[in-house]
Amino acid sequence: MREDRTRLIGWRRATVAAIVATTAVVAVLAAMAVPAPRPASATSTVLVDAADPTPDAGGCGTTTNPCDTIQTGIHQARAGDTVAVAPGTYAERLVLDKPLALLGARAGTDARGRTGEESVVTAPYGTLLTLRLGAAGASVDGFTFRGGYQAVAATGGPLDGLSIVGNRVEGPLLGTIRLMGGGTDVTLARNVIESGTSFAEGIALGADPYDGFWLVDNELRGAPGSTTSGFLTDGDRNVGPSATRSPRIEGNVVSGWTLGMDLGRASVDMGVVAENVLGPNAWAGLQGGPRGTRITGNTFRDNGWAGLALTGYGGADDPDRGAQDNTVEHNTFTGNGMLLSGPALYVSDDQYPGTVSTNRISRNDVAGNARGAVYEGAETVELECNWWGAPDGPSGAGPGSGDPVVGASVAVAPWLSEPFAAGEPCPAPAAPTARSDCLEEGWTRYTALAFRNQGDCVSFVATGGRNGPVAAPEPARGGPGARAASGLATGVAATLR
Repeated sequence: MREDRTRLIGWRRATVAAIVATTAVVAVLAAMAVPAPRPASATSTVLVDAADPTPDAGGCGTTTNPCDTIQTGIHQARAGDTVAVAPGTYAERLVLDKPLALLGARAGTDARGRTGEESVVTAPYGTLLTLRLGAAGASVDGFTFRGGYQAVAATGGPLDGLSIVGNRVEGPLLGTIRLMGGGTDVTLARNVIESGTSFAEGIALGADPYDGFWLVDNELRGAPGSTTSGFLTDGDRNVGPSATRSPRIEGNVVSGWTLGMDLGRASVDMGVVAENVLGPNAWAGLQGGPRGTRITGNTFRDNGWAGLALTGYGGADDPDRGAQDNTVEHNTFTGNGMLLSGPALYVSDDQYPGTVSTNRISRNDVAGNARGAVYEGAETVELECNWWGAPDGPSGAGPGSGDPVVGASVAVAPWLSEPFAAGEPCPAPAAPTARSDCLEEGWTRYTALAFRNQGDCVSFVATGGRNGPVAAPEPARGGPGARAASGLATGVAATLR
């Protein structure tokens, strides 16, 4: 018969009899003192309690004799088992190399703002939890990792399906969570991360593939004077969609670092960066070169140089590198650049030709920053339909009194006359009447209605209908997914909004 698998939260020996149910067969065998071999397919719960006085030499993990250390509990467990750890302090460095549910006393509880007894893993040096090849599918939930050189490190992989949720990381000297070796659908959620020194890094991913990676609802706090990033990933589009989900960086609060989030030269692809609070940080809230990513609903505040910096860190000869084809909308920028006279939004002028202008930046609230936006390249960057802190638009490249915009190739009109949160629709621009009114390369002939960017102009070739050629109407403006009538004459433009 299969044993019941029980999830333990806040387990103590005094109450374990009421929490863990063992099967009748196991109870009978134990009474007869006959060893009970476990079927290979069965799973069970291994119990751990640092306060247990019973030696582990003869076997442990039961209600009558829980294991004294977490590592012993891991050794006792088989793939798929649960290791449930009671509150207490565990002075050990752990190695996990099998797919287990490793549950601390606060498993299932959001680490943000929680109080009460914890299962604390601590050591004066070394890595507190090392994840090795074989730990794919493991979950680590409900612990406090305190001290050491590094809290959690993956040294082998891929670790597909790894889940690190509801943990507190307090004061490691060199780094908090560092994952190497790759893994699909890895999740880090509802953790609180606090670095212990100014040079301790935050969460870092290696250059291996991490498709479907989620970083959701965490607090990442840098130590005073931090010289590192709260979150770092840098690879060759190594954080992209998996077969089941897109990358998601959402709901995090990131402050106290030099750089809140560093998305590298060309790492994140087809993802979502949403509802994060980024700042204050000494340099920037978020910087890097995502591609095809929706950056929405974030608050960029009080960062020393920039709120959001779209850049490939150079790489003007690499068409895959840098920020391209992203949608930046519905974000709030305030208090950025005050320390270093920087902008709320920085767009790099050092990317492969034609990539910078593919970013769509609109319907953001940009107010109270040292500069609103900076772009000093030659391509046209559209910054239409943003609120710049004044009804008459931005100053600098604009005609108004709002946050200044720097750059000769930025298009800021039309702008919002009040914050986007107020719900004002963006004023519609005039329909183009000449090739020079169009973005990028002007009139473009399409063999299919494959509209791409806001502001693109398209032309249609009239081939005539059943009733003969059709006269060209006045230039018209299309809507999202607009379909053009057949028979329009060459040169008729449609601006996509």
